[in-house]
Amino acid sequence: MIFYVMVAAGAFVLDYKIKNYIEKNKEYNDPEEIMGGNIIIRKIYNRGAIMNFMDHKQRLVSKVSVMLTLALSVCYVWVLLKKGWGGLKFALSLVLGGAISNTYDRVMHNYVVDYFSFNTKIQGLKKIVFNISDMFIFLGAAIAVVWSWFAEE
Repeated sequence: MIFYVMVAAGAFVLDYKIKNYIEKNKEYNDPEEIMGGNIIIRKIYNRGAIMNFMDHKQRLVSKVSVMLTLALSVCYVWVLLKKGWGGLKFALSLVLGGAISNTYDRVMHNYVVDYFSFNTKIQGLKKIVFNISDMFIFLGAAIAVVWSWFAEE
């Protein structure tokens, strides 16, 4: 059980430290290409939910984010207490660590710091700016889906 809690905490701490670095060292929306130009680092503030949806309703987005993170936390504890289910425990650890990090930003700053995008020919994807927590949430959700396909009843 400690391993999974450490995964969640590690996801939170990693993103928290990167966000602090970005906040202190990068200018807003000033792109910098790294990794052979494949990744673009740029500081953006997401004041809403996914891709700034409802950015004019920051308090509502924060409240919903807190409620969803609390609900996820309850499910997480329930799953942690189950015997087995290692894949789901790992997946939820990633999702919860990412969710806590983004929710923390929303509550403390009224925005989430996003800081990288993929330099791709697909313009729609190139415009979307992520943070590591978003990647943890996506990866954790994908692992949970795959786990559910192969899990025995």
